[in-house]
Amino acid sequence: MRRALVSPHLDDAVLSCFAALGPLSTVITIFTGGPGGDDLHSTWDAGCGARSSRELMDRRRSEDLAACTAAGARAVHLPFRQQHYGEDASTAELAAALAPELAGADEVWLPAGVGGHPDHVRARAAAFAALPAHAAVWIYAEYPYHQHVTRWTGAPSPVAALAAWFAGQLGSAAVPTAIAADPETKRAAVRCYASQLGSLQTTVDGTLLDDGPLGAEYAWLARRSEPPPHGPG
Repeated sequence: MRRALVSPHLDDAVLSCFAALGPLSTVITIFTGGPGGDDLHSTWDAGCGARSSRELMDRRRSEDLAACTAAGARAVHLPFRQQHYGEDASTAELAAALAPELAGADEVWLPAGVGGHPDHVRARAAAFAALPAHAAVWIYAEYPYHQHVTRWTGAPSPVAALAAWFAGQLGSAAVPTAIAADPETKRAAVRCYASQLGSLQTTVDGTLLDDGPLGAEYAWLARRSEPPPHGPG
């Protein structure tokens, strides 16, 4: 089973769908390019302890290679920049770059856009536009963002919360599949993203690497007739 997993940033696929990774999987990260110069371009970059955003992206690409190796997957880095670095490529341009990397895949995993980050929403749209004809399509809920959805919706469980979120985005009654990832092996891979861990931990009150949330992954098996999710995320 050849799997291609589309990751907006250099950590999203390993954080969100670790259980799908293995020897026949490829993680294609779209937004891996850094800005020129030696400036810091965001408060997130500053919070990661970087001296410059360019230096941080160099470090993050190395971290991703280590994490994907730990997961047994191959890593592909596309050269587009994150939104806060001034990326202006169109969805069509992103899809054109993705298409050859997705060709031949039996399964394609793409981000749902939980949380509404513009890079995730654009990655989702580009991946839908680039899908090979006969691949099964899984839409994964991004960790740690999906941790907040139960709070947003007031639903009694993560599955119910994500189903409600998905219905609002897609008008679909699809219920996500809960997938168990081994927290010990996943934690070892996630620790490779050393530059990001401190900032990510603050978004979930220090529970990022705890067994329960770390091992709980969620994804929807999409019908090919469904359009990509829309709206703000």
